Amino acid sequence: MFKPCPKCGGREFRVQVTFSGSICILVDPEDPEAYDVTDSEPTDSAWEDLSFVDCRDCDWSGTMADIETDTIPAAMEPGDAFA
Repeated sequence: MFKPCPKCGGREFRVQVTFSGSICILVDPEDPEAYDVTDSEPTDSAWEDLSFVDCRDCDWSGTMADIETDTIPAAMEPGDAFA
């Protein structure tokens, strides 16, 4: 579960998410900054307690730890977290 923004009470956040996976690239020998992706695997994403968070309703910034709670509801339906 998530708490609202500590500054304005807003509930919409932008979260810095880390993506992981692997790709194969072919580098252009004449232009080392140019490349083509030749193969890729599906990527996975996650956030951590220290992932940066910005409120979309005001200028507050913090981390996921600032807005996460230890409360886990007995049962959740889609959309319950921000209802």
